[in-house]
Amino acid sequence: MMWMAHLYGYMLEREMERRKRKSIPEELAYVEMLRA
Repeated sequence: MMWMAHLYGYMLEREMERRKRKSIPEELAYVEMLRA
């Protein structure tokens, strides 16, 4: 299923982003997800 692959890719990318810069608010990441 495409949406499952997309969701997995999003979670993986988000985890990598969190490790690079931990100053990103959780709300901002959530808004980015909804807007995508």
